This record gives sequence, C-alpha cells and structure tokens, in this order.
Amino acid sequence: MFNSIIDEAAGRFDLGDKAGTLLSALLSIITDKGRGGFAGLLNRFREVGLGDTAESWINSGANTPLSYEQLESAFGEETLKNLSGRVGLEYEKTVSASAFMLPRIIDQLTPDGRIP
Repeated sequence: MFNSIIDEAAGRFDLGDKAGTLLSALLSIITDKGRGGFAGLLNRFREVGLGDTAESWINSGANTPLSYEQLESAFGEETLKNLSGRVGLEYEKTVSASAFMLPRIIDQLTPDGRIP
C-alpha cells in the first residue's frame, strides 16, 4: 500500500532503507491513541491554522503540500527530534522527508474521503 511513498521518499531524500522505518514511525504517530489518534492529528493541524491543508489530504483532489516549517509547527520540535532519533536520521532530513510523506500517507489511509 505504501511502497510508492517509501520508494519516492527514499530517492528524493536519500533515505535508503530508513524510508520504511520513517513511514512506520509516522504511522505510529498518526495512530497514537495518547495523542487522540487520527482525529487528534487533524486537530493539531487545525490548531496551528493548517486545517484546510490537512483536509486536502483526506478529500478527493490534489493534496496541498506540507512545508518543513508547517510540520514543525503542527508536531512540535520535541516530537520531531524524538522521531529523528527513533528512525536514525538527522533532524533536517527527518522533517523534510516527513513533510513530504505525511500528506501521501493520509491520502492513502482515506481513499473514500473518510477518517478511519
């Protein structure tokens, strides 16, 4: 289901075999019940003024891209530093690749335009 995202991110950001690890780590953030799960993730984007951006990944049509700074704003530096350490990539590469991958992951998880 996510092979194309993994392959594209690996090539674009020179992630090698860490692309799959990063995707798994992002999925764990998306589904983390302690953070409110999928709905909690969307709420974090709404809270920082990125609700329309996040909604574009769920709805049919083009996905609005997510920037490095926007992801940092929504997730917070601490979460992203933890993610970086967990995956074993430098911080900047982790954030850039995650900003690229997250809209695509959410788009894949919501093929019918509904939150799982």
